Amino acid sequence: MAKRTVSALCALALALSVPAALAAPTRQEGTMEVREDEGLRGFLSTVMSAAVIRDLPALEEGEAPGAELTEAVFGVFEYNMFGLDSVTLTESECAGLYRDFFASGSFEMPSEGSCPCVRIEDGKMVMDLAELNETPLVGAYVYESRIADGRVYMKADLYTAWGYYMTEAPFIPEEDLTWYCSAEICLEAGEGKLFGWKLVSYRLGGVWQDGATSEWKEYTDEESAWSLCLPSGFGESGAAEGFREWQTADGSATLRMEFLPSMSAGAESAGDEGLYGIITREGDGRLKLVFRGEELEADASLTLDFPLDRLDEYSFYLEIIRNSFWMRGMPYG
Repeated sequence: MAKRTVSALCALALALSVPAALAAPTRQEGTMEVREDEGLRGFLSTVMSAAVIRDLPALEEGEAPGAELTEAVFGVFEYNMFGLDSVTLTESECAGLYRDFFASGSFEMPSEGSCPCVRIEDGKMVMDLAELNETPLVGAYVYESRIADGRVYMKADLYTAWGYYMTEAPFIPEEDLTWYCSAEICLEAGEGKLFGWKLVSYRLGGVWQDGATSEWKEYTDEESAWSLCLPSGFGESGAAEGFREWQTADGSATLRMEFLPSMSAGAESAGDEGLYGIITREGDGRLKLVFRGEELEADASLTLDFPLDRLDEYSFYLEIIRNSFWMRGMPYG
């Protein structure tokens, strides 16, 4: 298969990025042993879009991808990179794409496609890609990466967005982006490959309930002069002096906010960002967020209880809540 270049198209996509002032909120980065570049960004968008579109939750290490994932990766790649509504690929071209994307297995032309949009005619794969015009494709915001045994292991928040292929999440307007789910991804370097990477394995978390942060609700208290934003699925369930509580409709998650006497008065380290917005994990299914600093008349404590299997989702929510918190006209996130 003739090698196709992606660098020029990547550069064009990045040049069309929107101003950072309109940025969608993102999770704080952890350990980053591999930094995302345009090659990694394009690769992750292609394979994660394919996995989400076909609702394929995992690929295990050493497992050869099935026809659904393989064909979806081919289709998303051709659509994203060349703007095609249809494409015909020879067996040789399919085999080359397979080697460019996957670390395990090899390609064999099937007798029929895995969905109505894929046909096998005269030994070639004919793909109708028009439905991708109506499908918001997926990006990956990598917030943790480590290298082990020659491979890169990443944790990422996946998002959907219209018309922002190859644009980093912090440069997409909040109203145009929806956070979709968490992902753990393992890659190995693919020297000479299209994007420079090959997929070893991945696992997707459950679909998030409140990933459209532009639809979150703002809550304020005029007397104490504080405000914060909460996921739209939370409704107020209790209030008293120095205390507010919100809960999801099904009761599976609860956020409690309390104000306590400040423990920071006179602290020499006041002004250190470490005093503000401290998040701790308090056992399974509970996270705690504490705002503390000299400028605060009281310490603010937020305790979030949530289902055990939704840690990635709710830890993301709590970071966004932290960044939205204001008191006495000052941000404390």
